[in-house]
Amino acid sequence: MKTKLLKNSYVLPMTLFCSALTFSPLGVAQAHATTNVVQQAKTVKGTVVDETGEPVIGASVMVKGTSVGCATDLDGNFTLQNVKPEQTLTISYIGYTAQTIAIGQQTNFNVVLKPDNKVLNEVVVVGYGAITKRSVSTSMSTVKGSNIAEMPTSNITQSLSGLSSGITLQQTSGEPGAAPSIRIRGAGSINSGNDPLYVIDGYPTTDSELFNNINPSDIEDIQILKDAASSAIYGSKAGNGVIIVTTKKGKAGKPTVNFSTQIGVSQAQTRVDVLDAKDYLDMIIEARTNNGTISKYPELTKLRDSGNYCNTDWQDAIFRNALNYRANATVTGGTDMIAYNFSVNYQNEDGILLNSFFKKVNVKAGFDAKLSKYVKIGASFSPSYNKKRSQQPTGVNTEDVKGVIADALSYPPILPVYQANGDYTQISQHYSGKNGTPDYGLNTQLRNPVCNLLENNNDSWSLRTLTNAYIEITPIKNLTIRSTVDFSTNSTKLDYYQSAYLLGSSYTGNKSTPFLKSVDAYRASGFGYNTYWSTTASYNWDITDKMNLNAVAGYDFEYNSAFNVRQDDRTDADNPIAYLGTSIKNVMGANLWTGSSSNTNYVFDAMFTRLIFNYDSKYVLSGSLRRDRSSKFGPDNRAGLFYSASGAWNITEESWMKPITWLSLAKVRASYGVTGNDQIGSNYAWISTIKTDHNVVFGTSSIPSYYPGGYSNRELGWEKNKQYDLGIDLAFFNRINLNVDLYKRTSDIVMPANIPNFNGIASSVYMNSGQVENKGIELSLNAKVLQGAFNWETTLNWSMNKNKILSLANNQTQLANGKAGTKWGNVIRNIVGRPMGDMYMLKVIGTYNTEEDLQKYPKFGTEGIGDLIFEDTNGDKVVNANDYQHVGNYQPDFTYGWNNKFSYKNFDLAVTIDGQVGGKVIYAAARAFSLNRWDDNVLKESGLGRWQSPENPGNGKSHKAGTNNLGSNIQPSTRYLYDADFLRIRNVALGYTLPTQICRYIGLQRVRFSANVQNLVTFDKYPGYSVEANYNGNSATNNGVDFGGYPIARVMTFGINATF
Repeated sequence: MKTKLLKNSYVLPMTLFCSALTFSPLGVAQAHATTNVVQQAKTVKGTVVDETGEPVIGASVMVKGTSVGCATDLDGNFTLQNVKPEQTLTISYIGYTAQTIAIGQQTNFNVVLKPDNKVLNEVVVVGYGAITKRSVSTSMSTVKGSNIAEMPTSNITQSLSGLSSGITLQQTSGEPGAAPSIRIRGAGSINSGNDPLYVIDGYPTTDSELFNNINPSDIEDIQILKDAASSAIYGSKAGNGVIIVTTKKGKAGKPTVNFSTQIGVSQAQTRVDVLDAKDYLDMIIEARTNNGTISKYPELTKLRDSGNYCNTDWQDAIFRNALNYRANATVTGGTDMIAYNFSVNYQNEDGILLNSFFKKVNVKAGFDAKLSKYVKIGASFSPSYNKKRSQQPTGVNTEDVKGVIADALSYPPILPVYQANGDYTQISQHYSGKNGTPDYGLNTQLRNPVCNLLENNNDSWSLRTLTNAYIEITPIKNLTIRSTVDFSTNSTKLDYYQSAYLLGSSYTGNKSTPFLKSVDAYRASGFGYNTYWSTTASYNWDITDKMNLNAVAGYDFEYNSAFNVRQDDRTDADNPIAYLGTSIKNVMGANLWTGSSSNTNYVFDAMFTRLIFNYDSKYVLSGSLRRDRSSKFGPDNRAGLFYSASGAWNITEESWMKPITWLSLAKVRASYGVTGNDQIGSNYAWISTIKTDHNVVFGTSSIPSYYPGGYSNRELGWEKNKQYDLGIDLAFFNRINLNVDLYKRTSDIVMPANIPNFNGIASSVYMNSGQVENKGIELSLNAKVLQGAFNWETTLNWSMNKNKILSLANNQTQLANGKAGTKWGNVIRNIVGRPMGDMYMLKVIGTYNTEEDLQKYPKFGTEGIGDLIFEDTNGDKVVNANDYQHVGNYQPDFTYGWNNKFSYKNFDLAVTIDGQVGGKVIYAAARAFSLNRWDDNVLKESGLGRWQSPENPGNGKSHKAGTNNLGSNIQPSTRYLYDADFLRIRNVALGYTLPTQICRYIGLQRVRFSANVQNLVTFDKYPGYSVEANYNGNSATNNGVDFGGYPIARVMTFGINATF
């Protein structure tokens, strides 16, 4: 009894809670609603025990269809008062099969709960088949479709944040429709792709857009295969892990119609703190005073003294509260012979930046039919249409169209957005002293960010389809032969147009004075298709009543083709203005014919097999072998062999473990596998290109020549990944689950290798050379903390990955140094023995406060008092690029996710939190708005923290206003370096489900109302919009650099979900 007490001691709070509920005024009122009920009611008692006779403490005992109930006490006893004979009791406890008992005339109940093995016997989808969870011997995790169906996200990838260990998502852009980049167990490649393989209802693809176009409401579940043993069955495509998506199918029964809709608003999750108008005027006047030019701009001081100036928040000007709307309808039904499903999804999402949006329509239709006892067929068709208008926030603040973020953060707050005549406010036109306008000495090269947004249309369309058809034959018992054909298409179009109202190179463009040379326009389109045929034979053999063998063998074939064309320049009926300086001007529908086109294709096939041996659910052995061939690689190395082996020991299935009832599961797993990566960027990486930019002279004639642009490598092959994994799965009391995995992954990479420059044209060739290592640990903890009237389930994921470059081609010690943005070179470095993406910068150690400081500390240039001091790392009394020192890396120490689900009666609440600890981010964009000059606005930490005097040196990392040594102060240094730690409340979802009686009364099966907030708040110490931003996309070697990306949005929605 003592053991059982300890086992269940953590449920005492639940016991007290349920007891309080039973005797609450609400419970008493319901129990004594009428005199009739009191006369018929009675008191029932009972005891709840498990199969061993031990009392189950905290079991839920409820009167079905009411809120009357309680939890069993320390001896497993319960008592319920005022219960009617015609009612029934429901007894449940996490990890046990629930029981329903009619009360009748009985007053005393002895209930024995039996363990629920449903979880262990649950079928999970693996490569080319499905097995029971009990038979899994590899590392994989599951995300249920119900966990992501109603999240207010633009795509599936955003919904996965924080829901699984071992998977890292980086949201580099908050643009509508933009998906985070996915990494499973780190980045294993330097030059090739690091994206996982997506398998959509059996169709393997590396096309992340096809994955993200899936309607979340259509998803049954997602399996994430993390180790090589689980993914090796997919061979050369699975080196970066595999994400298997199973969509919902039709079910036998009467038609069921589900409709859901959400409407809401998106807003910038955070704002960057810059100076307001008053502080800005103080700073620029101080700057003019410091550099001796204040006398040239008397109107500046007059403006400050008058107080008659704007206080424009330029972030308010470029951002908006953007509406978003989505609707989804699903119909399923069928008979025992045929089942069907149909769904349609519409999404309309305005961007938080002006003049940006994303629209999507998804349709999915399919059926599964049994033609006979032996034959089954099915087909599905899934078209998806997207339209998006993009903006280009990344860049500096002196360009048309680009650099909108830098524009907004540096534009003077004392200026209005528009002039009285409707023109955009442009400093060079309205505040530079021309034509009687005031001259405040401001930066005339700055562009009005609102103009850059509204006078630029960058529109793209895509129509994607995925068609699937299969036939499944069972010629004999336990043998299944399945043949599937998938056909996907992708048709794209891009129209770009920037108008004559942009400022332009002459600084004259505006609504009242169009500058035709500002016009730029082009059109691009493309079409591609992919055909994938897969045939498998599966045999499931029960050798004895304890021994089972599952065997799969198959053959895959793939053909891919794509064509793209771009037309420069173009005008049309909607945009009739052509360039000046051409023979065509302002002609409706004129086309200027220049452009480019490309065509690409590849062929691939594979043969594979897998065996899984299971002995009495105790010992599981699995092995796979696959041979792939691809035209992407050299003719002498187009075939690759990939294999895996894994084993598992279910310790709790041993007879000597049966007495240990508190340990529900103890499984040890070990695996090794070899997988490949074919994402090398080009279908023709092995062969040299042909160039034509050299001429051959014959006499007096010069003739274009064709020559190799490099060297071919007939032996170029796949990148290969070798991975070890050791894992343990534990379950306690049938309610707590713990999964732990240790892994080591070594990747042989493809990269350019230096060779002697024999022909004077090329000095490198792509080769299989170099290695990268990833190793780490993953933990996943799930606990059903409370069950009963109040339910609480929590899941915690934690992952730590250590990345290291082991070797590079030609015994190089590092790759070429990379940039941080467009202005700073030699900052990002990749060195053998170190993780990818090290950061090197000058270290700021203070400011020059006295003449003694100027003599004591070496200088970068001609610094004076009030300028920054950089550390002389090598001690040579000179500060230059040789003094760059290692200051950090973008990769975190660990990442985590915490998901909680609560429910009470008809209310439910889900909260997802995720984040990371460790890593650095470089705020490269801040170079443009930390100048502390006399013309641009700046960050608050730079402007208010600036050096003002030896007695008031500021924050020690911001130079004085109006310095004459600006170039030295804005070198890549630690003043722009920040910790990348963050904790984000990713999703909060509150729902209420109408009582069944009300639903039936209005003719519905189920109605749920919901309120959701995505990206509620992020806790970090970063002054920019997002610590996850990176100007170079999802690069593994150049990351952690914020150069003004599209900010992440907070999305708030309200919705209704009804089932008919």
